[in-house]
Amino acid sequence: MSFCEIKVKNGKLLQLELKDNQYFITGDFFCYPGTVIDTLENILNSNSSTKLTEIRSLLKVNSVIGFGYKDLWYLYLKLNKNE
Repeated sequence: MSFCEIKVKNGKLLQLELKDNQYFITGDFFCYPGTVIDTLENILNSNSSTKLTEIRSLLKVNSVIGFGYKDLWYLYLKLNKNE
């Protein structure tokens, strides 16, 4: 299991965990619709070569308060570096 977190603007916490080859997003944020986090996790868990573009596009059209695509991508890269 690997885990990392970052404090983002306004003191919000974003956490990314890699457990059994699956990514899980947790933290102190609000999103609408609630399925956005599930979709982000699916993107991170996919074999897609365009993950960053997909994440950016998804967050552009959905409401997530507490983190941006750069914050999530930073944690993703940090976890992958530790493997």
